[in-house]
Amino acid sequence: MLELKFDTQYTTRWRRVKEFFDHDLSDPWAMIKNQTRVFMKNLIEDLCEIEFEQQIKAGYREITPERLDYRNGRRKRILKTSFGTIRDIRVPRGRKPGYKFSLLRRYKRMHQEVDTAILGATLCGMSDKKTTEFFKGFVGSEFSESTVSNILKNLDDELKSFRTFPIAIKYPYLILDGLAIHILEGDVLEEKVVIFAVGVDKFGKADLLAFMLVNSEDEESYKALLNDLYKRGLTSLDLIIHDGAGGITSACQWVYPYAQHQRCVFHKQMNLIHNIKYQKNKPPMIKEAKRIFKAESKKEALRLASAFKYHWQRKEPKAINCFFKDFEYCLTYFSFPKEQRPMIKTTNYLELYFKQIRSRIKRIGCFRNRFSPERYIFGLTKVIYHNLEDVTLNAPLHTIACLT
Repeated sequence: MLELKFDTQYTTRWRRVKEFFDHDLSDPWAMIKNQTRVFMKNLIEDLCEIEFEQQIKAGYREITPERLDYRNGRRKRILKTSFGTIRDIRVPRGRKPGYKFSLLRRYKRMHQEVDTAILGATLCGMSDKKTTEFFKGFVGSEFSESTVSNILKNLDDELKSFRTFPIAIKYPYLILDGLAIHILEGDVLEEKVVIFAVGVDKFGKADLLAFMLVNSEDEESYKALLNDLYKRGLTSLDLIIHDGAGGITSACQWVYPYAQHQRCVFHKQMNLIHNIKYQKNKPPMIKEAKRIFKAESKKEALRLASAFKYHWQRKEPKAINCFFKDFEYCLTYFSFPKEQRPMIKTTNYLELYFKQIRSRIKRIGCFRNRFSPERYIFGLTKVIYHNLEDVTLNAPLHTIACLT
């Protein structure tokens, strides 16, 4: 274990502080950052020297039988950090090539925290040009707009790993839903859909398991998504929650034939609102519909639903027919423990996530190719809604739960 020794003498430290402030008090924070860069530069050089000696198995001018190489001068490196740009970092060089240093990755001139900050700004809707101008004041030097694009492209490998990690956790519940986006291909603006799958455990913790860009929410698209989940380890489910769009029901029955289905009660109520003909009928009908899904038992819910249908069938036939289509699937949650019912009767886990994505997509307008939305959505999931220190590539991203 490397131990760093600092001067702990009080008088010496106090003398240095006085010399520091006697020099110039116009901008003390600038001086602090400058001194920090000097300290970091010296520390990085010392650590590189230690790593180099470990790799060649010999110290400076040390002659040992295990020695693998000899020194060949030094080369200078630049590292951009949140304290500014550290220049002229002297890195030892051997006669043989191929030496690696943990603090200075090859072809990497920007610290990870700066990459993360740039990525976050871009995902929040800031253009590449504005990002370069904004971060110029932080890193103390300019970087090209292509640097921003390259940082985004670095997500591709992590996205590939995310899509192939084995699903080892048992999720009794699966939520499915789609998000419409626009892609400009050539001069044609096309609408596409990103379909999502979120696993929910019995404690209410939700994990984003997969997402896929498709042309529409049809049966084949959901089959492809569900088959991918099955191959990765999600072999059994107790309940699948969805809004009944497209061929989602048929796809679920094909891959998970023994899982029960729960139609999202929120979508059911929204469909009711859209089909009510007379404005004056909306408040009382919405109130009665909500009361059905707040019932303590399935028997009570069916009794309230019967009364609701009897009361409004003649006044609002279109709305009632829409509301009671596949109505039996809206009450499946009564078959599960009472404490788990609130989290499995709607797709709100995903709806809250979609709300955050839409607000950021709105700022960029549309995507320029088919690869951008997948990279962008993964970046939002990884950077915006999750602490990067907790993310591992071999585990699902625990992002949705923190939104609810």
